[in-house]
Amino acid sequence: MDVLKGGYELSQEFFSQRFRKRLGRRNRAGRRKHDALLYSESFTESELTALCNYKGKGCDRSITYKYVMSKLYDQAVKWLPMWLAPNAVTLIGLCFVLVPHIVLSFYAPTLSEEAPGWVYLLNFIGLFMYMLLDNLDGRQARRTGAASPLGHMFDHTCDAINVAITGLTVASTLRLGNNIYTLLLIWFFGMSVFFTATIEEFYTGSLVLREINGANEGLLTMQGFYLFSAIFGTGLWMTPVQITSSWVLPLGKCVIFLVVPVSMPTIAANYYAIWRVSKKSDSKIFYESLSGSIPFAICTVAMFGWAASSSVLETYPFLYIWACEFAFLHIVSYVIVSHLCGRPNLPSFSFMVFPLILGLANAVIAKLGAESVLELPLLFGVVIISAVVNAIQAYRIARQICEHLNIRVFSISKLDE
Repeated sequence: MDVLKGGYELSQEFFSQRFRKRLGRRNRAGRRKHDALLYSESFTESELTALCNYKGKGCDRSITYKYVMSKLYDQAVKWLPMWLAPNAVTLIGLCFVLVPHIVLSFYAPTLSEEAPGWVYLLNFIGLFMYMLLDNLDGRQARRTGAASPLGHMFDHTCDAINVAITGLTVASTLRLGNNIYTLLLIWFFGMSVFFTATIEEFYTGSLVLREINGANEGLLTMQGFYLFSAIFGTGLWMTPVQITSSWVLPLGKCVIFLVVPVSMPTIAANYYAIWRVSKKSDSKIFYESLSGSIPFAICTVAMFGWAASSSVLETYPFLYIWACEFAFLHIVSYVIVSHLCGRPNLPSFSFMVFPLILGLANAVIAKLGAESVLELPLLFGVVIISAVVNAIQAYRIARQICEHLNIRVFSISKLDE
């Protein structure tokens, strides 16, 4: 009787699983009809095939990573529970920098005020945890057998979002203020090196982090800024420094002149790597990389042009930086996705730069004395629309990959389980 009962239960479980799978497929098919906006296909069948066959290549040559941090990461990953999904590790890391950043923004709304010491300490802990978890997600994926191209995309997307979060936090810590120095810091120390590293990976097929890079030494330097400010305050960053006989700058703003000599060689090295591959293979990919960089170049011109043509950065610093960030996020995300699914080339224009161009045109019109749109409603509209477009794109990509690979974004279990 026990044997018959066991057989009956096994049979019942088998048919129950088949029913759940069939019902899940029917439910997803039904949702496709009603959610045309959210389900619009992001990949062709050939691109999905390339996505599944993708194998990442690259190396981290950082001296700090090689001799210190990698050993810490190898030990720390053992403390993560086996049921914790790699993408959840990535998301938790992003939250560790986002929450302290929000706290700091309340104390320093114009990026020039001094916050209590514990706020900088909170940001130090948050950025350390972000750096730690950002290096544990890949190890957790290999440890649990949950590695996927979706994880690669999600990790890089969170890194791109952190460009604005950490950039604003560093600017606030150094008390740069709501001016062009903050924009220069975020562009040189974040956007430019991130984009050129991503486009190098697209054209060479390999992501190489050099001996001194932002993912290691850069983040450790920022943590040093936070910890110093937490212990000694931010007064040091306001110490006047004589640049020339008639030019005096606070020490915090002088950091920009240290960032540029570090970032420019990195940018040059990224394009030089593409040029070497182009020369070796006798192809035109170097010129194609320059064409693929045009959207980022337009985004850069619009960013600095709008800020220079009006008081938008001085009046609404956080809104403006996030408007620029969402345009940058869309551009760099397209490069990442195109690399993973084997698209042969990149477009020379991105429609997501149009809102920034619109803002620049409106500012120029107002400066010429003609009738223009009020800047706050326009800026707010740009941020909302850009955020929604990026969110819809992310949802479409994640949904199609999950259904194709039968995986979940934030769980190790399969989609039909």
